[in-house]
Amino acid sequence: MSIWRKLAGFEDVNKNDKPKIEKVKKRVLMSDVNESAKFQEEIRKDDEQPKAKQAENQPKKEPQKIEGFNGWLVLFGLGIFVTPIFIFFSMITEPEAYDGLGIFFNILIIIGYIWLNYLMVKRRKVFKKWFLGIGIAQIVLTGLIAISANSESYLYSQSELSDINTSAFRTLFYIVVWSLYLWNSKRVKNTFIN
Repeated sequence: MSIWRKLAGFEDVNKNDKPKIEKVKKRVLMSDVNESAKFQEEIRKDDEQPKAKQAENQPKKEPQKIEGFNGWLVLFGLGIFVTPIFIFFSMITEPEAYDGLGIFFNILIIIGYIWLNYLMVKRRKVFKKWFLGIGIAQIVLTGLIAISANSESYLYSQSELSDINTSAFRTLFYIVVWSLYLWNSKRVKNTFIN
């Protein structure tokens, strides 16, 4: 009488065979657990292989290029477009606020921003350099105006001095932030390519 036949229930089990049967059951169960783990590992490997083969067979998708006037570049472009208009209208509506030198410098800034608009529309590579150059010129001009106004503070009221100093720091902040964006943005690198 075989133990396997007794395990299967085909033959009667003696009291002497019970310990042997329990050992065999444990071995079978343990081997089933080991076999089950091996089987699951093989299934997992088989599942991964077709995925890898499918990935090899499919054409590789190139990452989508970030380009064009979207995202933050829209906001920046809008600012470049509106700035000369804003300066021009402030010169017309408040002519008493500008002396001869102030009008001259503001006309230079307007011409600079019109040039920047042209470079931006044409997507020229030199746009970043021109923006930085015009921005540095703006910072120097507003800084000189602030220094001269503070040295002759008796000519200005406290609110006028505050406005002049705020304008200088606002210009500095504007140029620094947008220059960092222009020099580090992937969208800008992919957009200004001509």
